[in-house]
Amino acid sequence: LFRASYAMLKYSFPNLTVGAFGDTGRASQSAESLEIGLLGAVKYNQPELPEMLASMKKMIDGGIYNREKSGFLGLLCFLPEIPATTSVFQWPRTGSLEFAKYYLQRNGTDPKTGLMVGVQGATYNHNHCNGMSMELYGPGEVWGIDAGTGPNYEHPLHRNYYSQWAAHNTVVAAGMSSSIPFSGSAGAKNIGQIELAAMEPMPDQPAVSPDCSFTDTRYLDKSTNTNQSRTLGIVRVSDINGYYVDIYRSDNASSNDYVYHNIGDKVTFLDEKHEPLAVTESNYPVTEKDYPGFRFYTDVKKLGKYTNNLIARFDIQDENHNQQYLQALIAGAENRDYYQAFSLKTKTSGKVYSGKPLPLFTVRTEAEAKSHPFVVVFEPYQGDKNYAVERISVEKRNDGDVFTALTVFCKDGKIQRIFQSVDPAKKFSSENAGFAGYYGVAGFVGNKLSSLYLGKGSEIAISGYSIKSKTAEGSANVAISGKSITISCNQDTELGLPISAKKIWMYQGTSRKELPVSKSGNGISIIVPAVNNAQIAWE
Repeated sequence: LFRASYAMLKYSFPNLTVGAFGDTGRASQSAESLEIGLLGAVKYNQPELPEMLASMKKMIDGGIYNREKSGFLGLLCFLPEIPATTSVFQWPRTGSLEFAKYYLQRNGTDPKTGLMVGVQGATYNHNHCNGMSMELYGPGEVWGIDAGTGPNYEHPLHRNYYSQWAAHNTVVAAGMSSSIPFSGSAGAKNIGQIELAAMEPMPDQPAVSPDCSFTDTRYLDKSTNTNQSRTLGIVRVSDINGYYVDIYRSDNASSNDYVYHNIGDKVTFLDEKHEPLAVTESNYPVTEKDYPGFRFYTDVKKLGKYTNNLIARFDIQDENHNQQYLQALIAGAENRDYYQAFSLKTKTSGKVYSGKPLPLFTVRTEAEAKSHPFVVVFEPYQGDKNYAVERISVEKRNDGDVFTALTVFCKDGKIQRIFQSVDPAKKFSSENAGFAGYYGVAGFVGNKLSSLYLGKGSEIAISGYSIKSKTAEGSANVAISGKSITISCNQDTELGLPISAKKIWMYQGTSRKELPVSKSGNGISIIVPAVNNAQIAWE
């Protein structure tokens, strides 16, 4: 109970609210629980006291708690004064909640510019039928929302929609994904659980990159015997802009529906030139008893058999009536239909959209989505033209069932080439790049390499630079600026450089160490020990 009194802030989005998975609303850390926990921490001089004081300061400074309004409970039970503290609450870059199989990652903690995405799915008391469901954050609010509860646990809308697949940001297999046996009321729904395959950084561990992170989860939908994998990544491209990467595979041979809900007033389909695409009124296709709950979508419109890349843009207003947007850049593929619709009203959608129907889009294929996975880049931004990502491109390959090569083109000339694999033991080639691992990112400014990130794997190589881990699932990041190279890595790492040098030095703080140099192709290679932000120099 004591540990629970201060735990929830650790799982919070930058606006201090937490995920809404399962039978819940958009809750936040309980100030009352934290106050009562502080009583015990002070009385027994618990080592958690500095963290708890920092948590209380974060809540008060964040405007979600005013001790002066704590009433008789506060007068009778709380500490007369909160002890002074110099501690500052520090959110970890990633975290997990094991019983709920919830895995989160962050980049930045400012409520307006911070990024955070979480994936969740498990069988436990009050869970929902949602497979691998996702929530993501936009400026000031959770934008890509989970629906939370219906009117009450036994209400038909809750049993048949809010607690079912169609109400969540997930993939529905064969139009029939459900618990076994079907259930939607309060209590546990038997859906199994997602499994973590890889993550960087691991929960509560330091990150190797200031700009990149990822989570790779796997899931067996027992109701349809469908195997799925989902890789979610964050890429920061500036102090105010960044995007989420979603690569979702599902091997059901009948059909697969990629479903995404967002707060906002409407969703519009655009081509790559940001011009509107024509849609037609439609009914959403349902299967037999429609266990997922697609029949509850309203104002359904369809874009049929569109093979090019497209953009789903959500129009959003904040509480001050400022116009905001989320663009979902969707990789095109054969045999795809796109739907836009409205969901039932939700309680988890923030101040402006609480209790209102919300826009959504789906990508539907009546074929497997393993060799041609769903690939979507989500970017939240403020102001009509203030998006950073101009377009995306996915390489056409014969091994798309295990490997994806995604390129993201930004308006300022930055380019990120993203490599993702579900088989880290296999090496893949993509144009002038090589990769073996779960996830990697090569960043360019124009045609010059600026960064190289090995999320977890054994090798990433491009433009004469390479990172080779001495362990099978190593992590490393290299930042390149002229003749300056900064490296962080979790293990001994072979760094390949397209230069000619006889001596290499590694600087860390005030220490300098010479590293042995080996000839490698047209360049050199060095072995770097596990370090954090070490500088590499040569002559």
